Amino acid sequence: MAILGAVMGSFIGVVALRTGRDDGIVRARSRCDNCRRQLDIWELVPVVSFAVLRGRCRTCKARIAVLLPLLEIAGAAIGMASAWIADDFADLMLAGMGWTLLCLAILDMRHFWLPDRVTLPLAVAGIMFAALQGDLISSLAGGAIGWAALVLVAGIYERITRRQGLGGGDPKLLAAIGTWVGAGALPFIVTAAALAGLAAAFIMAIRGQDIGRTTRLPFGTLLAIGTYIYVPMASFSLSLPYAVGW
Repeated sequence: MAILGAVMGSFIGVVALRTGRDDGIVRARSRCDNCRRQLDIWELVPVVSFAVLRGRCRTCKARIAVLLPLLEIAGAAIGMASAWIADDFADLMLAGMGWTLLCLAILDMRHFWLPDRVTLPLAVAGIMFAALQGDLISSLAGGAIGWAALVLVAGIYERITRRQGLGGGDPKLLAAIGTWVGAGALPFIVTAAALAGLAAAFIMAIRGQDIGRTTRLPFGTLLAIGTYIYVPMASFSLSLPYAVGW
């Protein structure tokens, strides 16, 4: 699962870096962004190739984006964690959720974009996972409540301030997350996402960046972080009130 996760992380890195370019996301062969040389197989081994090449292209010595090995490591960690907490084969589907969230998180962080072609299959997979677990009603309720809650919040905010506060993809993402974790987990995940956002704003302020009411933060990325915090806790049978000390 760690090896598979590293490969998935490598693919996610390609998606993140190629989004918005004209050279295609999945059909174009891997090549150096600087000299455009097509990479050899041994230059595409997750993490290892970056270390051997010391983070630079073999031909032109241009720096390789450090985002790539970081995503490969994150993908491997998600694969290992999913295998560690899995009680049966169905639980390994959690790795797919984790990798999909990683893809959405990096796309939102870099491009403020949560594509339906990724979010909607995540929701469908969540419903399938719940059906295998015999918890279909909770999954459907989690999806519906997750979507409705953020749509309501976004509508109230826009009515009061006359400007958009949430992107259209955020309610869909929370709905997809809700199909996996159920409605009861959503308050914890949203709270964790909000706290992560405050931490990010604090770091930005320390670095001298201007923080105001119009400062944009990738809420989809923050929701993914909240989910990464919640799922391991839930998998180790910690009830929500006990886990947060209420």
